[in-house]
Amino acid sequence: MKPLFPALALLALCASPSVFAGGFDGPYVQGLLGVNRGSLHDNLDGSKSGMRAVGQISAGSTRTYGESELFNLGVGFFYTAGRQSFTSADSAGASARYTVKDAMGLTFEPGLNLGANALLYTKLGYVKATVDARRSDAAGASTSAGNGYDGIIYGLGAKVRLSETVYGVAEIQQYAFNKKEDVKPASLGAYVGVGYRF
Repeated sequence: MKPLFPALALLALCASPSVFAGGFDGPYVQGLLGVNRGSLHDNLDGSKSGMRAVGQISAGSTRTYGESELFNLGVGFFYTAGRQSFTSADSAGASARYTVKDAMGLTFEPGLNLGANALLYTKLGYVKATVDARRSDAAGASTSAGNGYDGIIYGLGAKVRLSETVYGVAEIQQYAFNKKEDVKPASLGAYVGVGYRF
């Protein structure tokens, strides 16, 4: 990964301004499929993790900036479909089952235009998800509750034009949620998909 950044800097210095004309400007919609490694930490038995296939839809807009048309800034809203469950227990007999679902949020995506047909960008924003919890104590009494967890999303992405309006996209996304009631979920996902630029 490290050699990529000097190479991008060299391209920025050596190429003519017209090379960087943005080909992704304007509103867009896209659909992604991916694999998510979710994790959850609680006060019963620590951390646990698992893999699951997920889908994501998003919509937003991007715009090229600067005289060289090298820089791009996007903003988008996303919703991740799919749920992931975790079970934990302690030595005294207490147990809990958590289901993390309905992650959604808003992202800002600064990037670099690599000609008119490719875009590299970073992601940073706000994410929120619901965690349903069903807990049982050592005596067998159980309680259920659903809580909203918020946090940050960050990651990297790339888009490549396939036609005037259709493009391919690949992203790596990390969700880092805040801790609440001794429960802290997180996830790391890799996605690929297609998008449509209006």
